[in-house]
Amino acid sequence: MKTNALKSALILATTLSLTACNGISALQKSIDQLGYIYNGVPLATGGPGTIVGGAPHSLQIISDSETCFPAQMNGSPTNLYRKSAADVADVQKSWSVSANLAGKVMDYLNSTTPLFKVGIGFNHVGKMNIKMRGVSVEYIDSIDLQEFYETKMSSRCKSILNQYGLIMQALKVTSLEFTFIDKSGAEINLDSPQLSQIADLSSGVKYSVENNTSLVIDSPRFIGYQLGKAQEDDHGMTFFRASKVKNKQYLFEDTRLFHMD
Repeated sequence: MKTNALKSALILATTLSLTACNGISALQKSIDQLGYIYNGVPLATGGPGTIVGGAPHSLQIISDSETCFPAQMNGSPTNLYRKSAADVADVQKSWSVSANLAGKVMDYLNSTTPLFKVGIGFNHVGKMNIKMRGVSVEYIDSIDLQEFYETKMSSRCKSILNQYGLIMQALKVTSLEFTFIDKSGAEINLDSPQLSQIADLSSGVKYSVENNTSLVIDSPRFIGYQLGKAQEDDHGMTFFRASKVKNKQYLFEDTRLFHMD
């Protein structure tokens, strides 16, 4: 993986402030630009090593990462997992959505881990801004994966990989920041009574208010992924990877740089 190029892509993407008629489309576009497939269900789990099935628009988890790709075996690390050096603390992705579409965006963000619902005082809001904090890349090391497959993986897991896809690389966000803009264009002050009127926070949600105007919610989740599939051949195993979708189908490419005839 070209870490420097990936880091540059992430930093470049942070300069984009996306305002679109559909907030979900804006989010999907930004993830596509980073070279990942938009995850229609932003999972708190479901990162690298997770075996999945189904079409891109209806992804289903078949097996947790620890089932076939454990971080440790018999007390020793497998060294399969990595976090990219592109994990820069202040990298943020941001976009804006009009108030009348905020509910749809929150339905998406609430799909697996409830954050908040639009409150009864949301009629004073003209626009909601969202920033993603702590954007990082988590992935499985391909060389260690090859060795693990050949020497340590069970026959049952090999059989499963012949039928389903594997998340090889994932885009992760550690927290979300929300600011609410009133209809005159000013940021709304989020003191205690005002916050509860605008955002009906779910029970157990960890949050803080910064500078009286930013609601920050700690909710790590994977929002994009690259999918791999295995194919056994005379040389053992070949991995194919998909980072794009066309006509609702994954576009797989051979991960080998050179091909032997």
